[in-house]
Amino acid sequence: MKKVTKYLVLISLIMIISLLPKASAWSAEAKLAENITCKEAYDMIQKNSKVILLDVRTQPEFQFVGYIAGAFNIPYWLMSSKFTEKGKEYAFAPDITQKAPMSRYQFTKNPDFMTYVNKLAKPTDKIIVYCGSSKRSAKAADDLVKAGYENVYNMLKGFSKGYVKEKLPSEKMFEVKTIDPKFIYPPDVSK
Repeated sequence: MKKVTKYLVLISLIMIISLLPKASAWSAEAKLAENITCKEAYDMIQKNSKVILLDVRTQPEFQFVGYIAGAFNIPYWLMSSKFTEKGKEYAFAPDITQKAPMSRYQFTKNPDFMTYVNKLAKPTDKIIVYCGSSKRSAKAADDLVKAGYENVYNMLKGFSKGYVKEKLPSEKMFEVKTIDPKFIYPPDVSK
C-alpha cells in the first residue's frame, strides 16, 4: 500500500510539474492587450465618449502627420542624442538592433511613459493605444496591461498605415507645405 501511495504522489507531482510551463504561457498570453481594427476603434470612440485615445508617437509625428481628435500624446519612445551613421549598428528601438539604412538618431524608451499614463487614466478606463503602424502601440499597450490596466486596445495598422488610409476623420495641428533646409536632421556638421 505504501508503494502505491508513493507512486501516486510521484505521478501527481510529475503531472503538476508538466503543467507549470503551460500555466505560465497562459498567464503570459493573458497579459497582452486586445488588438482591434481602425474601424472598430472609430466605432468604439463614437459609442463611448469616455474612451481614452493614447497616441504614443513622437510629438512631431502627432503635430505634423495628424492625430485622432481628442487623443492624448504620450510618446512611448523618445529620440536620444545618440547618433548613428549609415551602415553602422544602431538601436532602431530600445529592443531592436539593426544596421542603419540612413544616418539617424536612436530611440530610447520614455522613462516617464507610465507616470504620465497613470496621471491620465485609471486602471478600469477603456484605452485605445495607437502609433504610426502599430509596432510601438502594441508594446505600449502590453506594458499597460502588465501594469494592471484592464481595458486596453491596440489599434492595428496604426494611424498612418490604417486610420488615414481608411479615410477615417483626423486632424492636424500644422500643415507643412515646404520644409526649410535648416530644419532637416541630421544637421550637416561637415561645413
